[in-house]
Amino acid sequence: MQIRLNASNLEDWARANRLPTKMVSVHFAPLNHLLQWLQCLSSESSIDGLIGTIQSLRSLNPLQLRRAVRDYRYEVDETKMDEECSQYLVQIQKQWERQRMQKTVDGLSSPPTQSQREAMERDAAADEAASATSLQEDAARMIDEVFSDPSEFGSYSPPGATEALGELLNSRYMVRLHFPPPCDLSLIFSSNL
Repeated sequence: MQIRLNASNLEDWARANRLPTKMVSVHFAPLNHLLQWLQCLSSESSIDGLIGTIQSLRSLNPLQLRRAVRDYRYEVDETKMDEECSQYLVQIQKQWERQRMQKTVDGLSSPPTQSQREAMERDAAADEAASATSLQEDAARMIDEVFSDPSEFGSYSPPGATEALGELLNSRYMVRLHFPPPCDLSLIFSSNL
């Protein structure tokens, strides 16, 4: 619970500093799901409840779920996960590893299908978007560095203009403003009356 409160404080800080909410939720999702898993770990006693819980924790894979169960230090009075549920987690992990290996073997042995090519193109587009986001983050970081020391604002002087060369120094090429000849203002005001 204490870790969850600390994570909530970090999320609040990120929102208060106007970080993109999607970025915050994406980066904190695995941590939040792990903490949720650890909170309900000791209360799982039926396989049906375990299946529902696992399906809601999409940011964690079966290996992570099983390791959390294996390495979790239970409190003195806390009940442990039912043995059937532990065995179910082992089966899910083995199935997940087999599927992962099969995808790897399939990817090495056959040329990509149209749907796989489309998926690779989507991934490339997502990588491009991530690099654009990275550029935005770099720009934000540089702006933060510029404004990090307010005491230097008084000594700031803007960069000078480039030195004029060639015809720009010759007054014949400068723009001349032509004004109409002066007129008598009394004529203008008397005609309006």
